Amino acid sequence: MLAGTGVGVTEEMIVKRVTVPNFLTDPVVFGNIRKVDDVSDSLPSTFVLTHPITGQAVYWSPVICRMIAIKNGSRTSTYHEMIAEGPHPLAFSLGAIGKPKYFGFRMVNGLPEFLYTYGQLSVEEKYRFSPDGRQLMQSFKVASSAIDGAYSLPENLRAIATANNGNWSNNVLMLKREELNAGFTVTFHLDPAQLSSE
Repeated sequence: MLAGTGVGVTEEMIVKRVTVPNFLTDPVVFGNIRKVDDVSDSLPSTFVLTHPITGQAVYWSPVICRMIAIKNGSRTSTYHEMIAEGPHPLAFSLGAIGKPKYFGFRMVNGLPEFLYTYGQLSVEEKYRFSPDGRQLMQSFKVASSAIDGAYSLPENLRAIATANNGNWSNNVLMLKREELNAGFTVTFHLDPAQLSSE
């Protein structure tokens, strides 16, 4: 299904593309917005990926090529939420020059995947929730001729994130070129009760 067709339903998410009011406040996030894109009042063509049972939603902006929010649904009022802050998660990777450029959207095995370039990086970024909504998995596959790369998070999200590849150095996941090319998944553990019991 192409993004322009409107609404699609997968086993895990309802996918919509809509204009939403601009709720972003961090000026660093706006550093990746081109002058031709007016986002003073609204964020155009934003993808909203909604868990069909819990109502949780991921917001992804093609204007700045990144997840800009995780919001609770009707059945997850106490789960972690997020509004984008700081530089693009891949900004510290070698070859991430200039501003990300959106290329397209596709469904891969029922999962929404975003395609974009970021300087010398060619990125595939995919999302899925766990069935109970307690975890959100953000997966990347990055084609790059650079020696290595990095994925960064704000400090407040690092406490709830784990990764299946690379090594954490504070709030930055350090990745070798082979790990970027093979792909890596960052899991956000959204349920505070689950975190405290582990």
